[in-house]
Parts: sequence; structure tokens; C-alpha cells
Amino acid sequence: MILDNNISIETVHDIIVNKIRVFFKEAGKEKAVIGLSGGIDSSVVTCLACEALGKDNVHGILMPSQFSTFHSVSDAVDLANNLGIKYDIVPIERIYHKIMHEMAPFFDNDTWGIAQENLQARIRGTILMTS
Repeated sequence: MILDNNISIETVHDIIVNKIRVFFKEAGKEKAVIGLSGGIDSSVVTCLACEALGKDNVHGILMPSQFSTFHSVSDAVDLANNLGIKYDIVPIERIYHKIMHEMAPFFDNDTWGIAQENLQARIRGTILMTS
């Protein structure tokens, strides 16, 4: 496949893998922790990281919530197994409800806002940063 600038998808792939290697080397890191959702974005990133760093240096964290489907979790598990990477499952439903309960006085009870919508992403980010 050729992209608009006459650069093949294979070349783009190789550039991305190399950039990941260089980034980790310059940061003095060898291992990556990736949030696996079962979606295309985390799947592609995980595959690229495995190629750049080696499967033994990539660890997946699945963080299902009450909004996650069984299919998304099973897809993430299948990806980890197919790639041969280690993974953990850290459910976030209880954390989500605890924070929602504690923050309830600050939310408008009649309106579902951006803060509530983004809470899952913030919880997941916190878990990934501590892993």
C-alpha cells in the first residue's frame, strides 16, 4: 500500500517501530505498560511495542468497568495471549463508584457532564502511571 507521499505503509511501520525503540532507549527504559481495551488503538500500539521492545518487555493492563462489554475484555485477553505478553486485569467499577460518591456534592445532580465522562480515563491513567 502506498500513502499520499509515495511512502509505503511498510516504511511507515518501520519508522514507527524504530521511533519507539529510540524513545525508550533515550529515556533509559526497556519495558512498556499498556492499557489494553480490546479496541483497535490499544491493539495496534501493543503490537508495535512488542515489535520494538520484544514481547517480554510489554505488559498489558486491562481495566474493565461497568461500561465495558464482555467482548472488549475477551478481545484484549485474546490479543495478549496471541502476542504472548503478560497481563493483569484491574477492574475499576468500584473505584469509579467510590469517586462518584465522594465527588457527588460537586456535581450537578441533574446533568451528566464532562467530568463524569472523563473519570474512567483518569482512573485508568492513574493505574497505568503506578504500574
